Amino acid sequence: MDRELQRAEADLLRTEEFERWALEVTSTRVEPFPWGVAFFNDDHALRFDSNLVWIDRPLHGVQVATLASEIEQVMRGCRHREARILDESDGTRVALGLAELGYAGDHLVVMAHRRMPDRPAEPGVVEEVDLEAIRPFLIEAAEREPSGKEPGVAEALAEYRSVLVDSVGCRFFVQRVGGRIVGACDLYGRPGVSQVESVVTLEEFRGLGVARNVVLEAVREARAGSADLIFLLADLNDWPRRLYGRLGFDEVGRSWAFTKWPDAAPPP
Repeated sequence: MDRELQRAEADLLRTEEFERWALEVTSTRVEPFPWGVAFFNDDHALRFDSNLVWIDRPLHGVQVATLASEIEQVMRGCRHREARILDESDGTRVALGLAELGYAGDHLVVMAHRRMPDRPAEPGVVEEVDLEAIRPFLIEAAEREPSGKEPGVAEALAEYRSVLVDSVGCRFFVQRVGGRIVGACDLYGRPGVSQVESVVTLEEFRGLGVARNVVLEAVREARAGSADLIFLLADLNDWPRRLYGRLGFDEVGRSWAFTKWPDAAPPP
């Protein structure tokens, strides 16, 4: 097997182990599922990505109707339905059928930081802040999304960050313009592996290099903390994937996430 392919497969396995670990340590309840496991945080039921089915076993021969029925059963106490399917081919096979049942599918790319960026970040513009400092920005950014317009949702999503701080060592890197935070990202970590998450720039400040600056600062800090694998997830069909490529991230694998949104919280 080609050495680069071997490296990609090894890195993909480590990212999946990291993601599962992060779900385990942030969950209040774990339920069995025929092809994986279901994670729940009953204290933060409004955060979809903390209440989901994690499918890491083959779906060979499984009909979409059967899969959807099992998801419905295990998530019957939730307002939404969400499933992460790690095997790309399995996800692709069921994507159309789940779409017909009302699920929105996100084709995800797992990207690992492997190279120098095409150009460096702007020096001295990014700072690390605590949760209290970033909370107003988190609420504002969430309220701008369709799913965050429901009363209480944006505040609940911001409050969940305290769980991430306590469980996965979440750190926050931000850039200000005129004293106002206009872009940020999260960094999760454990020995050897770090994940960059929640890269957000307010729309009117996009195109100024804010995302580049905060992500590369997070990468620098992760390297300083001895992480030899730094990764993030991107949407295959959205423009940030190309930005991350310019920042030195290479694809190591793909997976799928499927979400069925409650009527009160429409998808973005």
